[in-house]
Order: sequence, then structure tokens, then C-alpha cells
Amino acid sequence: NNLFQLSSPAMERLSKKHTKTLQDAERYFHRCTVELSRLRSEVVMIGSAYMSKREMDLMVGFSEHGLLMLCQQRCNIAKVINDVEIIDDLMCAYDKIQEKLPKGQLSLLPLVQLFDRSYASMLEIIHQTVLMAKTIASSNKKEGQLYRDIISVFEGCCSLLTIVYQPKFSDIFIMKERQEEINHVKVHLDTVLKSIESCISQSLGAPCFPSNFFESCLSQVQQCCDQAKTCNDYKYNDIQMDSNELETDAMKVLLSELVESSLIAAQNLQKGTFDQRNEEEEESSEDTDSIWQNHLNVLQEWDMINLGKVGELLDKLRQHLLTQTYNDESLIFDLLT
Repeated sequence: NNLFQLSSPAMERLSKKHTKTLQDAERYFHRCTVELSRLRSEVVMIGSAYMSKREMDLMVGFSEHGLLMLCQQRCNIAKVINDVEIIDDLMCAYDKIQEKLPKGQLSLLPLVQLFDRSYASMLEIIHQTVLMAKTIASSNKKEGQLYRDIISVFEGCCSLLTIVYQPKFSDIFIMKERQEEINHVKVHLDTVLKSIESCISQSLGAPCFPSNFFESCLSQVQQCCDQAKTCNDYKYNDIQMDSNELETDAMKVLLSELVESSLIAAQNLQKGTFDQRNEEEEESSEDTDSIWQNHLNVLQEWDMINLGKVGELLDKLRQHLLTQTYNDESLIFDLLT
């Protein structure tokens, strides 16, 4: 793969059956690359007593041609999987819109993404603090109970925060339910903040931890609290950004193109280019089509389906919804339906 600079097809979201099929195909591809490398070496270094130099070169050429078809098929599979995943993610995001999409998506989305990154960092810092506290406790037996109390509090905080919220990192739109979820998490963050401050007060009574031992943990939790508050208190200023007929018309044109591309893709998926031949062509080409021609036909079929264009149009629609603002939020739902 590194030699050909080819990306491997993504398998994370495939079914078990399709994953196994693709893994078998990957093993076959790698085996072919190894066998071709061996064949080249044997032709150059050993040769053959039964074949001429020209015949051996033709044999290597045919093998390289076959490997080229495999590489193209492999790249096509990787592209189709990527296109399908993009379309699936965007369609799931549109499905969640239901009747209303909160205003100010272009500003609200980065705020929520920043909160998710901070939340993940906070969990890691708390976890590292627990590990460090246990290391210190194992080498100091005098303040054993105090150590156990503080470690227990931090482990409880880590478990609580892991359960109540999982950073998404893949938001396409920020719905009101997402803001409510962050608002719910902030209640737990405030509780954790008070618990950490209590641990700091307890540790001051005995020199069991360095004075700045909890500093990074406390500051990260405080940062998450502030960012959660910013997400929940965000108020969109819609001055001079109301919808107009031009914006609505542009969205309708975009939706028309999307519907047209989707219908073309569906028709080609159902029929395929092979079914477009008439009976005479099928009879005349039944025994004459080469492997290369059949390979080209498959690639042309997927070019006609053009899932990439559907994904691009869906992404353009996403960008349009992020940048444009509509006075009547239910108008978005009406346009999408």
C-alpha cells in the first residue's frame, strides 16, 4: 500500500459479512503483490529454460496488467465506502432536524466542538491525576486514609463524567437537544468542581501532595464549566441576516439538483450498464468481452451512479444551512420535506 500510495478501504462501519468479504479481498490483493514481486525477481535473476525472454516479459506484463485492475477496483471500493459513509452521516443529520434548526449554527458549532475537545482532555487529566495519586500513596503510608479518600473522590468523578457524557467530535448540526445535553452535563461539572476544591482543602492539612498537584485538573474542569455555560447561554444576533427570497430560491435550486442526482443514482443502481444492452449486443458480445472490458464496464457503472456528487450536494446544503439564517425556523423543515 505504501508503495502504491493507496488508501485502505474503511471497514469500521461495515457489517460482519461485508467486513469478512473485504478482508478476504485484501488478503488476495496483498498476495498478488507478493507473487508479482517474486515473478519479477525470478525472471530477472533465474529466467527459464522453456520460455524465451519475450515470452517471460509478456507474462510479467500480463501480471502487472492484472494487478493494475485490482488496484483500480480496490480504489473504487474505498471511494464507494467513503461516499456512502458521508451520505449516511449527512442524511442522519438532516433527519434529526425534524421541524426546527437553531439559529447561529456557524458560531454555535465551533463552541460545541471546543467543549467536546476540552471535555476529553479533562477526562484524561483526571485519570492521570488518579494514577499519580496512587503512585504517591504507595510510597507514603503515614496519611493512608487521606490518600484513600482523595483517590476515591477522583475515581468517582472520573466514572461520573464518563457515564453522563461522551464527546461526539462529529456534529454536523447543533440541535436544541444537544444544548440541553450540555446544560445537563454542566450540573455534574459543577459538582465535580466542588469535590476537587474539597480535596484540595483536605490536602492542605497534611503535606501529602505537592501544593500544585491538583492545579491542572482544577483549571481544566473550570474551563469545561465555562465553555458549557457559553454553549448554553449563546444568543444569536440576527441583525441584518434575515432570510430573503433569493436565499430561499437558491436552496430550492440546490434541493432540485440533489433530488435529480439521487434519482439518477438510484436508477443506475437498479439497472446497471450491462442491462442497457439490447439482446443482439448481448449475444454478439457474450463470448468476446475481455476481462479488461468487463472491468471497464464496472467502473463506468459506478461513474454513472456518481455517489460522490450526491455527497457533494448534501454537503453544499449543509454549508447553506450553516451560513444562512431564516426568520421562520420551520421554513427549513418545509424546504427539506
